[in-house]
Amino acid sequence: MLSNGISAPSGLQCSQDSISRSASEDRSYLHYDDVVLLGTVFVQQSRMSVPKAQHYVTQSYLRGFATGAGKKARLYVYERGRTEPFQQHPERVARQNYYYSFADENGELNHSVEEFLGKIESSAMPVLTRIAAEDFQPTWEERGWLAGFVAMQELRVPWAREGIDEMASQVIKHMTRFIVSTPGKVEQTLERMKADGKKVGPNLAEEIREMVEKDQYDLDIDPRYSLGLMLQMLPEVTQRYMEMKWLIARTTEDRPFITGDNPVVRINPKYTGNFYDHHGINHKNIEIRFPLDKVTALVITQDMKRVERWNELMEAGQKEEAAKLRESVPVTSFVKAPVRLVETINLATAAYAKRFVYAYAKDGEIPPMMGPEPSGLWPQS
Repeated sequence: MLSNGISAPSGLQCSQDSISRSASEDRSYLHYDDVVLLGTVFVQQSRMSVPKAQHYVTQSYLRGFATGAGKKARLYVYERGRTEPFQQHPERVARQNYYYSFADENGELNHSVEEFLGKIESSAMPVLTRIAAEDFQPTWEERGWLAGFVAMQELRVPWAREGIDEMASQVIKHMTRFIVSTPGKVEQTLERMKADGKKVGPNLAEEIREMVEKDQYDLDIDPRYSLGLMLQMLPEVTQRYMEMKWLIARTTEDRPFITGDNPVVRINPKYTGNFYDHHGINHKNIEIRFPLDKVTALVITQDMKRVERWNELMEAGQKEEAAKLRESVPVTSFVKAPVRLVETINLATAAYAKRFVYAYAKDGEIPPMMGPEPSGLWPQS
């Protein structure tokens, strides 16, 4: 249970109480126990009506980058490879039919993941809207919802899910090459097929080996795999983002932030390419950049002073003091964004976009910022 009685899809083996609450603080930790990685037991969806077109970037979030309001709200939509944008309502972008739905064991569509993510959205958006409008120090509860929203938005998009599928495909293909290279293995399988009454051509074994060796086949990965892994990673990423340092950067409408179909940028700006350098969430130089609306962005970084102080206390045997430090809510900072920071965040947002960038105003600098290919990172912890 996340908050307000919200539970993750029970088929993901979620614990009955997914919030651990400190006696002295209203701190909330989002976590699931024993998640089934392959997502083979999704069950217990509600009977509420689920839309066919399901957003992978939250519609109410996108409205924060639009001109106008209500039915007159419009985004400037830039597509990679095209110089001129088109205008579209936030409801009609960043969506795919039944994107989070899957066929259950009875062949019926299960919408439990879409419902679950929608409940996170409804709890997180008030926090996002408030922090975009005013300077205030969020509680652990509020930090938890906004951190969960950022993590969800990072993991749910097509770029992330397709990356998960691609990694799974490469592992399966590697195993398949190993199997077909084992002498007699393919022939044994074909003999069993013959025994089951199936027709097997005389040259099928060699045809299979050639197909595998030349990589002349594609794999169709069950969507439950990426959905299950997404929900498994969500609590871990949420908890890390909760505890890190938050900076809220504010700009003006004449120099707005943009967003896209892969809006969360996780980057190591000091990346050197050596073996010990990486873009993992625990790297000391990692930055998470997420535009909250057209005039506000969230930048999440490691609070190294806090981490070092905690380590010092633990090494000194002062575990109670270390616990108190970790239970204290980190301070959120607020700054007027310099031009260079706005440009840096927008450049990364455009480059990370899988296909589309969504903007408040028409801007001829956006197409060249997008580049010929997306440069985003696939999910990693």
